[in-house]
Amino acid sequence: MPMLDSDRKVRGFIFLRHGNTQANTDRVSCGGDCGSQMDDLGRRQIRRAANSLRTRRIVPNLIFSSKLQRTSESAEIIRTELNPGAEILFDTDISERFLGEWNGQSQSITNPLLAAGKTPKGGESRAEFKSRMMVFFNRHLDRFFDWPLIVGSRGNARILLELTQDPDAANFPNGKLLEVHLSQSEGFEVTHIKRIGTLED
Repeated sequence: MPMLDSDRKVRGFIFLRHGNTQANTDRVSCGGDCGSQMDDLGRRQIRRAANSLRTRRIVPNLIFSSKLQRTSESAEIIRTELNPGAEILFDTDISERFLGEWNGQSQSITNPLLAAGKTPKGGESRAEFKSRMMVFFNRHLDRFFDWPLIVGSRGNARILLELTQDPDAANFPNGKLLEVHLSQSEGFEVTHIKRIGTLED
């Protein structure tokens, strides 16, 4: 597990974006209220991520995932590849942002709207999505001393990366990993985030 220079255990987690889906290939929006399963490319991406974790001797005993098929299958592949005894906990608060009527529309239309802070009809505002994620993080804060793996979507990664003013927060590819370090404070507070390369990088 990642450790600081000091001897005390650090608090944090590993984040993994689910593997590629047909919606990703078609470049259409598919939020947390839209089902889209992984394709063969996506499954290969997750196996590469598992290999990357293995080479770093990062073997999670606990995996969090939303109930979306693309994230739950990613979580199951990681468990099978790294630690068949790992526990998978499903939590809807880590689901991708709900996009309502924007689901199924071209990202050439929806991405500029998202960047402008617009809210889709029948979906979530940016603030509502972030608030839901913070509920998840604070609810499980005590579990982050064990460095669990969290399997999520691009929107989840964007919120995390924006907490550190990452200039490329909006671009986080499928099957990629983040090492998220937290402070020792009573609430959820990110101190820094490291992008973890995978074997094809």
